[in-house]
Amino acid sequence: MLLPRLGALIVLGGFAYGVAIYGRMAWVTAVEGFFSWAWMLLFLAPSTVLGIVAAILVLRRHPLGRRLATPFVIVTVLTGLLAVGNAPPVGSFLDDYQAASLVRGLEVPPFETSQGLTTIEYAEKLAGDFRLQGALIAMGAAIAFYVLVRRGAIFTRRTRTSAPQAADAVRSQR
Repeated sequence: MLLPRLGALIVLGGFAYGVAIYGRMAWVTAVEGFFSWAWMLLFLAPSTVLGIVAAILVLRRHPLGRRLATPFVIVTVLTGLLAVGNAPPVGSFLDDYQAASLVRGLEVPPFETSQGLTTIEYAEKLAGDFRLQGALIAMGAAIAFYVLVRRGAIFTRRTRTSAPQAADAVRSQR
């Protein structure tokens, strides 16, 4: 039962990291008067709810957690592909984030400045990194969760079926 729990911890850790990153970006966007953060939140809600519920149920060893792994990975991969494709609401949220961060006075780090990156290019880079890395990390964590939950289920079934057979073998030797 170690593999599924490891997968659940990966998913919960990924969500904690994602909430921190998205929360900062949503706060910057909301403070500057943009409302696209709410649409982005609604866009991310199905995969978030499925992932958290599945991970908690797996940690509690509830069989429904294992069953929710399949819909979770499907919804997360579809959400990730839409994000990579910059489909709405992802594109409008990232455009608003770029505008809001420029209004707030985004500072380009010295290393990026030495490479000739302007403030606008740096804002575009941050938004692009969020879109691509966030989507790839989310899809990778969901797939890892699915594989680990399924592997753990296989090992659990083997253990459960082999234990009675082992007991019968011991009895037959007596």
